[in-house]
Amino acid sequence: MDQTKMHTQAPPGVNPKIVFASNRDGSEEVYVVNAADDTAQTRLTDNTVGSFAPTWSPEAVFCIFLQPHPVVTGVYK
Repeated sequence: MDQTKMHTQAPPGVNPKIVFASNRDGSEEVYVVNAADDTAQTRLTDNTVGSFAPTWSPEAVFCIFLQPHPVVTGVYK
């Protein structure tokens, strides 16, 4: 069962994407999708430990997320 855990939309007019975490492929990974119409879904991470708690940087240019072991932070632009 797909469990979409957290999503964050960038401020209006800055970045038209929503970033979210989901376990739809077996482990929790980070995705982005167009906010306006849910198109152009893109998986940003692909690892065995999962990635979670995605959010946008204050200027909405970077997607920041966590990975559990070893505890690391990832950044995508």
